[in-house]
Amino acid sequence: MHFDDLFSRTIIKRAIGRIHCASRSNIHRLPRKIRRSARINTPLLPEQREQAGSLALIKYGHCVRQVEDFAALLTHLEQVNSDCSNKTAHYLGPSAGKLVLHFLKRCPHALLDFEMTHKHIHEIKTFTLALKAMPKVRTLTIRGIYDSKSRIRVSNLKQVLTAASHHLDTLTLATPEVRVTERSNGGGSTSTSVPEPEIIARPKKLELDNFGVIGGHTADWSWLWRTCGQLQQLLVRSISSEITESLIKGVKDSMPCLDFVVFGHSIHTQSWYDICDNRVGAIIAAGTKGWRAVHCGFTAEIGPEAFEALLQHASTLEEFSVVRVQDRTGIIRIFKSCSRLRKLITLDDGDHGSGNFPEVQSADFIDWDPVLKTVRPWPCKTTLETLAIKITDMARWDLLHMPSVT
Repeated sequence: MHFDDLFSRTIIKRAIGRIHCASRSNIHRLPRKIRRSARINTPLLPEQREQAGSLALIKYGHCVRQVEDFAALLTHLEQVNSDCSNKTAHYLGPSAGKLVLHFLKRCPHALLDFEMTHKHIHEIKTFTLALKAMPKVRTLTIRGIYDSKSRIRVSNLKQVLTAASHHLDTLTLATPEVRVTERSNGGGSTSTSVPEPEIIARPKKLELDNFGVIGGHTADWSWLWRTCGQLQQLLVRSISSEITESLIKGVKDSMPCLDFVVFGHSIHTQSWYDICDNRVGAIIAAGTKGWRAVHCGFTAEIGPEAFEALLQHASTLEEFSVVRVQDRTGIIRIFKSCSRLRKLITLDDGDHGSGNFPEVQSADFIDWDPVLKTVRPWPCKTTLETLAIKITDMARWDLLHMPSVT
């Protein structure tokens, strides 16, 4: 059976509705019956699928620009291969690996969004397929679970990122129990001794979510931070203390383009690792470019150390949001010190389970000049666009300072 025939009868029938075609300027190249489906991204009718299957990969594969759920497509390719093998005892058709390579060859411009789980890594055949697709991956999520039998090793992460290419734009590491040690041939454990791989991927966005280490050894994460030379956005949702220490050094030494950071989650979520004031302050202080945007979610607590570090970047700060603070005066200091501030948000409509947002008294919020009996202008008066803050004890200053009437 020819590769294109196999794809026309299996992959295209199920996947054509989930694959985004090229920009609208290329849609006119598709047959008329397929154009409307390409625009509205819905499954084709049965009679349209056969036509799409015979043409899509052969003639129009170059129009495919994005595959949103490559994990589902990978699972389907494996299932197709398994079904054919079960139906035919002497099946000599293409392997799942060859199907992956053929699909990528027919769609040379397609970039993949891939959520890789511990199952993709621990099953050798699946891991091999995943590595073959890595050069085309644009958005990569590596997700582990709290299970001693399913822990992802540091060497696995290195293998995956070594296989990636310059197309990798967004990287998410959500592996709560990374294994630092490797199992030796004798059944014992030894320290990881994997040669430093050459990683050409340079993501612009990195998210660390429940990212932690086990095994009794401290891993060297400098190899990971060295891939962040072009990193612009860092999302620190929750990380272990060991990784925090390494990340602080990585921000200082390896992330010269970083100017956007998010701490914690926007909603209350269960996590093994908290984001406390001293960790936030240390990461902020490590920034070298000058922070443009700092956002602190509900699971991150901000206090004196973080505010003090942030004030060192008052000349560059444009966006600041926070919902949990230890010292409310820090918000006023930010507001009165940042001349380029565009957004200041201390309220959030998300479901936090609590409405106790930071409160600021009006007397502290305004900058009243008792001599001139007027309000001093804010430093950000020409740049401020969004202000969402809870102000209490509002007073009519024009009445308070009027001469008494006898």
